[in-house]
Amino acid sequence: MELPYSQQGIVLASDDFKEKDRILTIYTKEFGKIRAISRGSRKIDSKLAPHLEVLSYSNLMLFSGKSLITITGAFEIKNFRNLKNSAEKLSAALYLAELLNRATFENLPDEEIFNLLLDLLKYLDKDIHESAEKLKPAEVILIFKFKLLNFLGLLPEAEKGEYDLVFKFARADFAESENLNLSTAEKEKLDKGLNYSFADILSKNLNKFNQ
Repeated sequence: MELPYSQQGIVLASDDFKEKDRILTIYTKEFGKIRAISRGSRKIDSKLAPHLEVLSYSNLMLFSGKSLITITGAFEIKNFRNLKNSAEKLSAALYLAELLNRATFENLPDEEIFNLLLDLLKYLDKDIHESAEKLKPAEVILIFKFKLLNFLGLLPEAEKGEYDLVFKFARADFAESENLNLSTAEKEKLDKGLNYSFADILSKNLNKFNQ
């Protein structure tokens, strides 16, 4: 990784560090998941803090230090304010970020995963006056699980047609996924099957949005 470097990224998580700093987990377009320190971003007058909130999509200036990457500049591209005004959508978006954070390793770039997260956040962020949404937040999460497993090479193997719908759903374009009209029973069955694939990398119950 050649730094200093300008890079687009989505903030997945933020942890307090020392008195004034934060350690951010960011999924970047070119480097994949990274951890970087934002010095002074806990101060009230921090110029970086507004551009580095969890779920912010920002352009970042990065510098490689001895032990951690340092964020020396940031400019917010999109804040996703509409989804943050809905408790259900915000919970879903934070869940996507947590799932991606826990399911991936650092410094393994995958532009498809980056674009998937960005596309689904934009979908959740649609203004209520835009065209009617066909997918509920729970279904957005289901699509994310399917496609993330697909990109990670962890989709369950099809056996006697049991996972045919899984593969159809996972491989469909986003617009096509809107029109699959899965029943509640089908979604529950597919989600249960996918959870087995996540079991080795996650310990958290994945059924909270399917009730």
